Amino acid sequence: MTNTALATSKGLAALKVIKGPWTGPVAAFLLALLLSAWTFDAKLSISGDNAEFITLSRSLASGQGLSYVNLPEPQMATKFPPVFPLMLAPVAAFYQNSLSEGQSLGGPEFATMKWLVVATFAIAAAFLFLLVRDLIDSTHAGVTTVIAVSNALTVSFSHQIMSEVPYMMWSLLALWLLNRGLERPEWRDNHWLWAGVAAMIVAYYTRSAGICLITAVILFLAIQRDWRRMMIVGGVCFAAMLPWAIRNATVGGSIYYKLLFMINPYRPNLGYLTPLGVSRRVMWQLEIYLMEYLPKGVLWVLPKSSYLFEAVALLIAALAILTPILCIRGRRHLLILIYTVIFTGMLALWPWTGTRFIVPLMPLFWFFTVYVIGKGVSWLKARWRPVRVLAVGAVTLILASNTLTLADLARQSANGYLPQWRNYLEAGLWLRIMTPTDAIVTCRKALWMHVVSGRRCVTYAFEEPEAVLADFEAQGVDYAVVDKLGPPQTAEYLVPAISSQQERFQLVFRLQDPDTWVVRFKRDSSE
Repeated sequence: MTNTALATSKGLAALKVIKGPWTGPVAAFLLALLLSAWTFDAKLSISGDNAEFITLSRSLASGQGLSYVNLPEPQMATKFPPVFPLMLAPVAAFYQNSLSEGQSLGGPEFATMKWLVVATFAIAAAFLFLLVRDLIDSTHAGVTTVIAVSNALTVSFSHQIMSEVPYMMWSLLALWLLNRGLERPEWRDNHWLWAGVAAMIVAYYTRSAGICLITAVILFLAIQRDWRRMMIVGGVCFAAMLPWAIRNATVGGSIYYKLLFMINPYRPNLGYLTPLGVSRRVMWQLEIYLMEYLPKGVLWVLPKSSYLFEAVALLIAALAILTPILCIRGRRHLLILIYTVIFTGMLALWPWTGTRFIVPLMPLFWFFTVYVIGKGVSWLKARWRPVRVLAVGAVTLILASNTLTLADLARQSANGYLPQWRNYLEAGLWLRIMTPTDAIVTCRKALWMHVVSGRRCVTYAFEEPEAVLADFEAQGVDYAVVDKLGPPQTAEYLVPAISSQQERFQLVFRLQDPDTWVVRFKRDSSE
């Protein structure tokens, strides 16, 4: 066979693959990639977790393990599992020499990390299509994937250095593999099952919320009275999770368990919730997710005060009622339903709220939405033929709304920082250039300031002025950044501490609109 004939043969074979069972996943991958590229924001995200992941990846790249190297004395990190920082570490290692002293912020490093997250988003889209196709059919898979992939909330996180989207990828992979594996009765040679268990464990080591997926699988097997596989899968997962638990216990324990039942993690002095307080938190947060965050995640273009926003909230509430009824009555999609319920319960108990926490669930939300609508259309089409037109119109409306919101997201990505964050960034760059390399800085967003300034940074104590200044001494603080970021702690704790002993502080850098200061602290030992 000639080289030309061989190349033609290989090309035809590749074409058959693309036209075959991989058409949908490949199309989903490319669509997700295209939408992320359209809205891509190369700026460093203003999230503190984003800076924390960068710091942990740099720590791994420098051979210091999973540690907070931003602190005066590096400390072992227990807040985030290691998989996502490990994914970022090669990028950090590649750029580790690009931020020498006196240089500006390392944009290429952040952009490369962001594109890595984009890749996980595109892969997650392919897994979503495969999962829904196995559960229902290709039509449902196509509709679900297009809506989910074009959702502005999800796309906005596809280029942030955060673990939500990588976790989404691993969890969707796990659900697809587990769905196939659990359909087969055996376990010894059930490669789908064990691949799903492996993906589930990786999901847990990507984001601690993965415990919800592990719990859901064990509970699903218990409901099926599949005791043998429940014990085996549970034992394997327990053994896989044990090293991380032991490691954290030896260095002070996981921070999450300490925060979970606090009244307010930002005010530890308030103590912990009573059982009645726990129930109140759960009810209040379920309401805010159902009536505010989910509607906002579905249609960003709607103002909260509009009647249409309220109508969407009511439709979501109806969906929350209909979905379990249909799934339980038909004994279909029970694993995904159990996982969604457990994950939602975790969100209701978590002391913080926000749309970011529902990002990993958004693909499954759209799956259930399309599933329930499809059931409704099937029931009504024999009684009222125009219902199919209405269903198509509803999907078209959602996609049109998504497109408009993505266009707005793309415009926002092209803009600079808000004034308060621009000044905070400038303060960090000033510290990078104008201060000694061993300087220690205290501020409100310590990890973010560390990434920008290259200096060791700590958060000031949320206490009375005397305690704040005593903490300055204990930490060896040289500089403090007074910001206007919005959280009240700077005005409540840092500013009163500075005002209490103004003679110990020297203004060295100031920006206006809004006022942002860098002050030098004169420690007792240096006077």
